[in-house]
Amino acid sequence: MRDLWLVILLAILIAFPVYANEIGFTISQLHEEIDWGGTANLSGTLAGLDAELDIQAQSGDLIRGRYRGEVGLANFKVFQDGTFKGYTLDSLGRQSDIGIKGEVGVGGLNVAVGIFGRNAGEFGPPNAYGTLRDLGYDEATLEAIGGLDTLNPAPTGLSIRGGNSLNLLLSTEFEVADLDVELRVLPQLTGEVKAHQALLLLQTDYQLTDNLKLNLGADIATQLVEDTIEYETATVATVSLEF
Repeated sequence: MRDLWLVILLAILIAFPVYANEIGFTISQLHEEIDWGGTANLSGTLAGLDAELDIQAQSGDLIRGRYRGEVGLANFKVFQDGTFKGYTLDSLGRQSDIGIKGEVGVGGLNVAVGIFGRNAGEFGPPNAYGTLRDLGYDEATLEAIGGLDTLNPAPTGLSIRGGNSLNLLLSTEFEVADLDVELRVLPQLTGEVKAHQALLLLQTDYQLTDNLKLNLGADIATQLVEDTIEYETATVATVSLEF
């Protein structure tokens, strides 16, 4: 299954030069895991409207990916954000947001205000049985021990909460020296168990040649679920080719 995921990543890198403005190769660190993957960016006009699509996919111990699409006018857009992650392709969790947003000027900053619906499905965490089986231990012996399939490691990062919800979006972008900063606050309005999120996205670019660029970024995310605060940090280095 993991080999299939690698084939999908390679297909993205091969196919997107036909359509994309920019493609890249990434190395990412999430907690103690180092993964590799690919990115693609497509921007232009669609029926006279501004349109943009960003895709990032990572493979390794943890499969991760996200995409973001927007279409609309300069200050009013329809958007869709998606996230997926998991340890195997058949147990990937996913989160899909669809909504609208508009930008207003506040104290010299452009602030986006929006509302969106979220549909999500939880992913299955690894268990001791599957991990030991993949390392080559005898399955009959593992089954005789019993209970290993219910033994999971402590959760890390932001959990994906299954179900549907209505959420607010508040975000702003600004520059500090050569650093691009984006702050997003995502309060959850509906649902029995609410997960309120805040994300801080940092990145900077270095032009290596006329068409080759190095991007360094860091994502810092927190999530409040009832009385529990979850957090996740990721760093990404991308070498991308612009068309």
